[in-house]
Amino acid sequence: MRSPLFKIILFFLVLAIAYTVFSDFVLSPYFASSGRPWGQVIADVLFTATLSIIFIKIAISYEKIMQQREQDFKSLFHENPNIMFVFGVEKRNILAANNAALEKYGYSEKELLKMTMLDLMPLDDKEAFEEKEQLAKYKDKDGQIPQPSLWKHVSVTGQLFYITMALRNIQFEGEDAQVATITDITHQVLTQEKLQSSEKQLNALINNIDDTVWITDTRGTLVSYNKQFKNLLHQFAQIDVQLLARKNLAAIHPKSQLYKWIVYHNRAMRGEYIRAEEELIIGNTSLYFDIAIAPIYNEEAVLIGIGAICRDITKHKSDEAKIKQQLQQLKTINWVQSHELRRPLSNILGIIEALRISGKSLNEEQELVQMLQTSGEQLDDIIRVIVKQAAKE
Repeated sequence: MRSPLFKIILFFLVLAIAYTVFSDFVLSPYFASSGRPWGQVIADVLFTATLSIIFIKIAISYEKIMQQREQDFKSLFHENPNIMFVFGVEKRNILAANNAALEKYGYSEKELLKMTMLDLMPLDDKEAFEEKEQLAKYKDKDGQIPQPSLWKHVSVTGQLFYITMALRNIQFEGEDAQVATITDITHQVLTQEKLQSSEKQLNALINNIDDTVWITDTRGTLVSYNKQFKNLLHQFAQIDVQLLARKNLAAIHPKSQLYKWIVYHNRAMRGEYIRAEEELIIGNTSLYFDIAIAPIYNEEAVLIGIGAICRDITKHKSDEAKIKQQLQQLKTINWVQSHELRRPLSNILGIIEALRISGKSLNEEQELVQMLQTSGEQLDDIIRVIVKQAAKE
C-alpha cells in the first residue's frame, strides 16, 4: 500500500509532463510570433521527469523508513512482556494482540481477531467498561487516557483474573483505535482482599474488648484504632480522632494529660518496649491505666509502626489498696493475738492453777476470783477489738 506522499509525487509528475507537452500547443495561438522549438519542450520534459524521479526516490526511501518503523513497532508490540491489545474505538473489535496476550488468555490470534474486548470480560464488567470508555473523549494532549482502570477478565479456560488497563488513542491501519496495556494484578488484589478481611477481623476483635488499642505508622499517623481509643482521646485530650487520623500524634497538645504518650511513642520508635502505669484525672476522680507500647517490625525486620494497648486498672488499683489495708488489719490482729490476748490468757491459766491447789484462805481465794474476773474482762475487750477489725474487712 503506497503512502500518500508517493501518490502526491506521482500526481505531480503526470501533471508536470502534461503541462510541459501541451502548454505550448494551447498557448501557441496567442503567442504564435514567438514560436518555441521542440528541443525546449524535450528539455522541459526531461527536467520535470528528473525532478519527479528525485521526488519518487525520496518517497520510496521515506516509505521504506516508515515500513521499517512499522515493522519495529509490530516487533516491539508482539514481543512486549506486557499484555497488549489494539482494538477499534467504535466496535471495540480486537485488531491485534501480542504474544503475551495469546499466552495469558489461551486463545489463538485468529480467534482473538474475531472477538471484541467485551468478550474477554464477565457480564458484570461489560456495562461498566462501556461507561468507562467515555474517558476516550477526554484524552490529554499526548493522546493518553489518564488513570488505568481495574477490571476482571476471563481466559479461554474460564479462569478469572484481575487486570489494570491503560489506554492510548492511536491510528491503526487507517482506523481510530486504542492500545490497551494490561497488567495482571490478581495476586495484589487477592492479597489486598485477605488484608482487608484480616483488618475487619482485627477491628471486630479490638472493638469488642474493653482495652484501648491503637496502631500508628512510623510518622505517628493512626493506622487502626478502636472505639475505646476514640472515647479516651476525646475525654482526656479534647481531640476528635478524625483530626488525629488526618495528622498524627503531634496533634495532642503538650499540656494534655495524654502528651506523655508521645514521649513513649518516640521511645518505641527507637526500638524500646514501654510498659508504664499512668494516672489520668477527671474532675476529682483519678483513673489509672496500664500502658504497653511496642515497635512493630515486618518480615525483613524493618520498623513499620507502633502498636499500643491501654487497660483501665482503676478497679484493680482500688482492690489492691483494699487488700493492702486488709493485710495491715491482719497484721494488727496477729499482733493482738500474739501479745495482748496472750497476757490475760496466761493470767487465767495461772489463777486456775492456783485454785486447783488447796490450802488457800478465803481471802486469798476471793482475790484470785477477782483477778480471774479482771483477766476475763480484758480477754473480752480484746475479742471485741478483733471482731471490730474483722468487720472492717
